[in-house]
Amino acid sequence: YPSQYTSAYMLCQATNTGTAYISQSVTFPVDGTYVLTLWAAPRGLNLYNTSQTLSAFIDSTQVITNWTGVGSSGAAIASLLTSIPFTVTAGSHTLKIQSYAGPTYISDTTIAITGININSSVI
Repeated sequence: YPSQYTSAYMLCQATNTGTAYISQSVTFPVDGTYVLTLWAAPRGLNLYNTSQTLSAFIDSTQVITNWTGVGSSGAAIASLLTSIPFTVTAGSHTLKIQSYAGPTYISDTTIAITGININSSVI
């Protein structure tokens, strides 16, 4: 539901140069323009230093484009991601958050995601 803040977290893990995603139905109460925000952190102990890429979609529209966190052998650093404004009609839509594995077969691109928030955008 728009303006709902989640305090839970999710892990989205893609391996072997593949993709993984999580999705959730979201009900928008009125037609309008909205903005999605979320926190994402790449895997902190990434032995292969591979890139960890995340995108977000509302239905089939990509609203967060290819954010890349680079894993390292150190601690993960979370980033606040903000979508482009997107317009939807009132009713049920699908939020999809997708993770892409790095360019090597041995990639493990676990990304922690939390603080998902959708708010109406004033333009």
